[in-house]
Amino acid sequence: HLKTPRTVSSILKVSPEGKVLDELRILDLLDDNGYRAYLFMGSVKPSPVVGPQADILHLNDVEIFPADMEAGLFEPGDILVSLRNINSIFVADAAFKKIKYWRTGDFVRHHDPDFIDGNRISLYDNNNSARDDTSRIITIDARTDEISVRYPRNDGDRFFSRIAGKHQRLPNGNVLITESTAARAIEVGPNDE
Repeated sequence: HLKTPRTVSSILKVSPEGKVLDELRILDLLDDNGYRAYLFMGSVKPSPVVGPQADILHLNDVEIFPADMEAGLFEPGDILVSLRNINSIFVADAAFKKIKYWRTGDFVRHHDPDFIDGNRISLYDNNNSARDDTSRIITIDARTDEISVRYPRNDGDRFFSRIAGKHQRLPNGNVLITESTAARAIEVGPNDE
């Protein structure tokens, strides 16, 4: 299944001066933590866009848990990683040795996971296999494994982005969402206005 050539996903730690301090290899971390089977989740037939052989994991985002955020299950320095092609996210410890949290399958071809606090993560679920072409912003509670939909909560507010997508919590509590394939930005207030 892991034929060459293929993309090998790594995270680089880089100094402010641009010097590479460390390379954190995703395949090694998955192997060392018992997650090797996830490398075989991709289709055996290449897609017209990108085949599983070319880009097995598609690492599309990395976030560091900030020192000024209240800790919980997640702590300062922990690393949140998005692996789009196997519909998975995980949080590793700051040393990138142990996977503390793993989630797969409740979202499809996702982007942009972010820490909300020490126990929750928000995520842009492209959801591009849905019958109704509706993307969504979800919240995952790592303590309970519960998922809640932040937006949209009703059919009138649907949005869809087959590829790409970002969301950002604003200082006023609103959420800014990019609907990339429609070239649209949406700002959502606490009551979905």
